Amino acid sequence: ARRKGTWEVQLGVVGPLSFAEDIQAFVHRVVGANDARGWDHQLNNEVTVDLVHETRWRRRFYPRAAGFALDLIPYLGGSLGTARTYLSTGLEVRLGWRLPDDFGTCSIHGGCVGSSPVKEGRKPVPGVQLFVSANGKAVAHDIFLNGNNFRGSHSVTPEVFVGEIMGGVAWQVGPAKMPWSYIQQSRTFTTQTRNHGFGSISISWSY
Repeated sequence: ARRKGTWEVQLGVVGPLSFAEDIQAFVHRVVGANDARGWDHQLNNEVTVDLVHETRWRRRFYPRAAGFALDLIPYLGGSLGTARTYLSTGLEVRLGWRLPDDFGTCSIHGGCVGSSPVKEGRKPVPGVQLFVSANGKAVAHDIFLNGNNFRGSHSVTPEVFVGEIMGGVAWQVGPAKMPWSYIQQSRTFTTQTRNHGFGSISISWSY
């Protein structure tokens, strides 16, 4: 397949009922980190409903070196709902040995779902890839910045346009895939003093 479209309906809750404070406190105790501050100012309880869509296309090029290939993966997407409403677009470029027949590596956002690594018959095929992507987002609403929709809460003024660059490396062995990535994101609200960067590692198993 050269095109993949994904639709999601995301149901959730913000506020104390999400138990985010309890989970973070538990993880900090396990790793010996300091207690997180600011939970006294979190959002009030509220149910969220969002419809998220993303479409990805893939164009593959085969250099002379056996087993190596280059992919270009542009994508368009968006979300409409009570948590987030936005439009986004981006492009991923990846170069690797035995690239899987999937549609790239996802950063942390809705609508992007991984797929199975490539196999030759019944024999799992190992591979490795380098990837870099850039995307832009036009944001109309973000409950985590704008605050609660139906009750008063703390809030900040969101940036309308947000950019993101991601790069990393991924390994796959049969049904398992493990990408490591670093993401650099532009300011998401007007009083933010600097850009935000973070690393991510994940393991997926397709069946």
